[in-house]
Amino acid sequence: MGDISREAGEVDSIRLDLVAGSTVDLKFSATFETAVDLADATGADVPITWTGTTVRTAVGVPVTSTGRHVFHVRAVNGGQGTYSFTATPRWATKLTMTGAMGEALIVSLPRAAR
Repeated sequence: MGDISREAGEVDSIRLDLVAGSTVDLKFSATFETAVDLADATGADVPITWTGTTVRTAVGVPVTSTGRHVFHVRAVNGGQGTYSFTATPRWATKLTMTGAMGEALIVSLPRAAR
């Protein structure tokens, strides 16, 4: 949860550590008009296809780089108020692997995965 104060031009930045190969579900709601964007670990813009108007959601946004991603929240038209933001990383529940006998396979998994 956060808020935009009365200062003009304020931008809140929320940092997320994400792993390439996963996807992330995003949920954002605000009590004022906002502009929001997400930059990946390289600083490149991550396109987000939002659905909804008062509560915006984006499901399955692909994570293409490992590292710190930054979500920016900006007030539009001098607005102010509170907002909430939830990011839920998702991984496929089943991985299919192929290879030759004795060949090493490197598999990246999230914490607490088995």
